[in-house]
Amino acid sequence: MRLIGTLPDQANATRLSDYFVAQRLPNHVDQSRTGEYEIWIERDDDVEKAQAEYVAYRSNPTDPRFDGASTIAKKLRTQEQKQTEKRRKQFVDVRTQHAQYGNSVVTFALIAICVAVAFLSKLNMVPADQPTPAVTTALLFQTPDAAMRTIDSSPLDRRFTGERPPSFSTMFSTVTSGQIWRTITPMFIHFGPVHILFNMMMLYQIGGVLERVRGPGRFLTLVIAAALISNLTEALWVVFGPFNKVGFAMFGGMSGVNYALFGYAWMLGTYRPGLGIRLNQQTVGLMLGWLVLCMTGLVGNIANAAHVGGLIVGVIAGGWPEVARRLNIRGGMRIG
Repeated sequence: MRLIGTLPDQANATRLSDYFVAQRLPNHVDQSRTGEYEIWIERDDDVEKAQAEYVAYRSNPTDPRFDGASTIAKKLRTQEQKQTEKRRKQFVDVRTQHAQYGNSVVTFALIAICVAVAFLSKLNMVPADQPTPAVTTALLFQTPDAAMRTIDSSPLDRRFTGERPPSFSTMFSTVTSGQIWRTITPMFIHFGPVHILFNMMMLYQIGGVLERVRGPGRFLTLVIAAALISNLTEALWVVFGPFNKVGFAMFGGMSGVNYALFGYAWMLGTYRPGLGIRLNQQTVGLMLGWLVLCMTGLVGNIANAAHVGGLIVGVIAGGWPEVARRLNIRGGMRIG
């Protein structure tokens, strides 16, 4: 905000201020201690133009081109007030706003499925000598039995030295056999009450708001894309990462999707604030900090690649349209 000059009386200050508003130059007028009226321009990019107009007005305040600005300015101010009020009503802080029944059907359906799977699988808290629950086996990216068959079919020296089988079939044989749903369904599997509790809280708080603001179709598309990419990322990390010598691991949970929703909301709040979605810095710091903490291994065996894959999906989905628009604008400026 820059002061471009002063005028001796309120009538002239108001006349020039209205003209600036009509010219789309946001400004405001303050009375100084000396009694003069200061003209302040809100955007630095407008200062040069406003200063030229100010000099022209001081030279000839009765110039007809300054007439009629008050009517236009009044109309524009009314429109701006209505838009501000609309943005205020639409504003959503995901920490305090919650999903509304009827407007967040997909969110509630996802929660219901996760809870049902948790009940049927007993949250996979079964003794090691008992078989994997049937519902878990049906939804896993890769079943333990299918994985073991590929491991057992590898040469003995590979099995005893811990080297991977010669292909990624240990982790992907079930999916490549046609059971494509397994690239999505691990998001419904949870391991223990803490796991599902935190995932459902995050899905309810962020997912419900996003679905209400962006619509169920767009929201469901984001969820499916996030589940697909995060699960494939984790499976590929299991196969090609440096730590898993067997090339197989059971994983599941809504965390990858939740990180996508977080990334999406984060980018929308940054690049499209008019939508009224905001993540405060504490929430952003907490989510990113938890991501790093999980990578240290201090909180257990976590599907970190799924978290990262989901976050990338959300950031791209939320941020790329605006980045692309800005690149196009800059490109147009270079060509011109």
